[in-house]
Amino acid sequence: MEIQPDHIFKKQVLQIAGYSGISIAIAYVFNTIAYTISGFPLPERATDWVIYLEGKTALWWTIIWLSIITNILYLPFTYGLYEFLKKTHKTLALISGGLFSLFVFLELAITWTAYPTIIELFKKYKLTEVGLEQERILSSIQYASAVFQTPVASFYFIIVPSLAALFASFTLLKSREFGKALPWIGFISGVCNIVSVFGGYIASPLKAMVVPGSFLILFWFGGIGIKLINISKNNNHN
Repeated sequence: MEIQPDHIFKKQVLQIAGYSGISIAIAYVFNTIAYTISGFPLPERATDWVIYLEGKTALWWTIIWLSIITNILYLPFTYGLYEFLKKTHKTLALISGGLFSLFVFLELAITWTAYPTIIELFKKYKLTEVGLEQERILSSIQYASAVFQTPVASFYFIIVPSLAALFASFTLLKSREFGKALPWIGFISGVCNIVSVFGGYIASPLKAMVVPGSFLILFWFGGIGIKLINISKNNNHN
C-alpha cells in the first residue's frame, strides 16, 4: 500500500512538534537553574542593575540565547499540536495556537530585546567616565527595566501563554489519545499562573502561585512532546 505524501508530512510535523516540546521542557529546566544562579529578584532601578550585572553578563547571554531558541521552538510545537487537534476542535486549537504564537512574538519583541539592551548599556556604563554620559546611560537602563514593571507585562508573558495552555488542554481532554493527566496538568498550571497575576493584586502571597504553575508546565510540554512522537511512530494520526 502506497503511503500518501500528506500522511508522511503530518507524521514529520508531529515528530518535529514532539521533539520541540521535549526540548522546551529541558530548556526551561536549564534556564531555571541559570536564573537561580544569577539571583532573584531582578533589580528594578538602574543603579541596582549596574551592581547586579557585575560579573554576570556571560551568564545572562546564556539565558537570553537559550530563551530565544526556546521561543522559536514554540512555533513547530504549536503547529504540530494544532495539526493533531484540529479534527477534535478546530476553533479551540486555532485560538490556542494563535495565543502561543502571540506570546512568542511578544517575548522576542520585548523581553529578549530589553534584556540585551540593558546588558549593552551596562557595558557602556562601565567604560564611561563619571559624568553626564553615565547619567544618560542610567536613564536608558531605567527605561528598559521599566518595561517589565507594568501590569501589561504580566498579561503578555504570563496570562497569554496560560490561556493558550488552557485552550489546548481543553481540546486535549476531548481527544482520547492523550488521556486525562496531561490536560489536567495544563489546567492546573494555567489557573495557578492566572491566579498569581490577578490574585497578586488582592493578596501578595498569591503571586507565589506562579512557581507551581511554571513547574507543572514543564511536564505538560514534555509529556505532550513524548505523546506526539509516539503517535507519529504508531501512525495513529490519519
